[in-house]
Parts: sequence; C-alpha cells; structure tokens
Amino acid sequence: MFQIRKYGHYSQYFHFLKKDLNNIETFRTIKKWSFGKILEIGCGIGYISAYLGAEYGIDNNSKVIAVAKKLYPHTAFIVGDSTNLPFKPDQFNTVVCYNVLEHLTNSEIEKTLFEVKRVLKNDGVFLVGYSDLTYWGYHIIEIIKGKDPTHCQRWSRMDFSILIKKFFTVIEKKNTSGYGYCTWLSRFCKGDIVLKCCKN
Repeated sequence: MFQIRKYGHYSQYFHFLKKDLNNIETFRTIKKWSFGKILEIGCGIGYISAYLGAEYGIDNNSKVIAVAKKLYPHTAFIVGDSTNLPFKPDQFNTVVCYNVLEHLTNSEIEKTLFEVKRVLKNDGVFLVGYSDLTYWGYHIIEIIKGKDPTHCQRWSRMDFSILIKKFFTVIEKKNTSGYGYCTWLSRFCKGDIVLKCCKN
C-alpha cells in the first residue's frame, strides 16, 4: 500500500499496523490511563491515535500525516509543531506523547512541555512514554539495526522521570514492554517507562 522506505525514521513504525496493540503492554497502559478528549503529539502514521480514539493527532512531518489520514479518516490529523500547538488553552483531558521527546533539543523539550500544560485541562492527564535506550534490550536492537540518528537524547528511565518532574507531578509510573518486533520479548523485557502526570 505504501512505499515504506521513503518515510525515513518513521519506516520502523509501519510494522505496528499489523499488530494488535492490545497485546503490547505500553499501549495497553496508555489506553487504560486515557480518558475524555485526547490529543497525541508526534503521532507519526497515526496508529496510537486511532487505537486510543483520539480526537487529534499532530506531527511535523506532512508525509506521515498524509498516510495517517488515509489509514484512519475518522481521526483529525494535522501538520504542526509540538513547540507551538494550534489549540486553545485547557482543551484536552488527555495529552499523549510517546517516544517523541528524545528526538527534540533541550529548548524544544521545554517549549513542548509548556505547550502540553497550556492545552491540558486542570483535571487532565499527560501520558508520556520513553524507550530507555540504556536498557539492554534496546542495546541489542541497536547492534542489529544501528543507532537511530534522529535521537537527540539518551536518558535512562530515572533521568527521564527527573526531567518530567520538573514540569509535572507524576501520579503513577510503570515499566512496560513496547516490543512489537518480537512479541515474546514482552514477557521479560521492560525497557519502556510510561508516566501518568498532572499539572503542578
């Protein structure tokens, strides 16, 4: 259907289109914690937004947004920048940002997290996830596939939690498996961290 290679960094996510996301612990956790009006930041080809029933998915790459619109026409996908979200304040009950912040510079991360606060309702939740690139399972993947050149950050899970706590109050956190390549790895590999947060 799509010439996957031409989507660069995003090409690695097309295999999720063939997966039942209910079988992947990271996505189950995010869905369990989501409610109300949902925005996904850095939605890529849109599979998480569609899985969550999000109202909006936003990404700065017009090519993948075009793919998302074709795959999931009932979700509003828009091209936009996480550092300047095109939404009014206090608009969303849930804002999701999974495996996005590590692709941003320090300045972009700070602006993005302030924007999340702005568009999130006072009683809303920010669900932010990260694949710990210092975790042994991801080391193996990087040996096989090579390091992702789009990563600007390489936090441990602890470092990631410390960063988020500067901007939000963490209500709950969970180490999960986000493996979609080899589902059997999820039984013993918990290389992701998902944080459920609220405004300070």
